[in-house]
Amino acid sequence: MSKHTPGPWQTDQAEHDAPYQDIRIHAGKGSICCVWIDDAPLHDYNAEQRANARLIAAAPELLEALRWTARALHAEHPAAIKARAAIAKATGEQT
Repeated sequence: MSKHTPGPWQTDQAEHDAPYQDIRIHAGKGSICCVWIDDAPLHDYNAEQRANARLIAAAPELLEALRWTARALHAEHPAAIKARAAIAKATGEQT
C-alpha cells in the first residue's frame, strides 16, 4: 500500500490570486505540491489550474470514497471494478 500524506489537504488559492504565483496544496504545515498560475491573458488556463488544484486537494477524500465504494458493492459491479482500478492507479498497487 502506498504511503501518502494523510488528509485533509487544502489549497491556499485565495491567498495567491495574482499573476506569477502558484497555488499550494498543503496538509497541516507540510506542502504537497504547487500548481502554477500564469499572467497570460488566457483566463481559461488559470481557471483550469485552479480546478486542478481543487482536484488534487480532494485526493485523500476521493481515495477514501473509492475504497468505501469498492467494499460496498458486489465485486463484479462495474462501479466497484472502476473504483478498484482508480485505487490501484492512486496507490501503485496491482488490481
